[in-house]
Amino acid sequence: HLKRALIKKIGIGAFNYSHLSGNLVLPTSLETIESYTFRGNDITSVTFSSSTQYFDDSFDDGVIIKHNY
Repeated sequence: HLKRALIKKIGIGAFNYSHLSGNLVLPTSLETIESYTFRGNDITSVTFSSSTQYFDDSFDDGVIIKHNY
């Protein structure tokens, strides 16, 4: 049987300018969101664990950060 992989880290610029939009919900297994990861998209809000570390420049200005604890 295959086990589902748990995402621990999203690297620098991984999804910048990727035409993402709307509300983004990230897995609770995520530990780190690097710089510029989601810049240049039309993301309205992003939800992730309160223990996830991220940088102020991971998202565009105005993106609402929510925590699902």
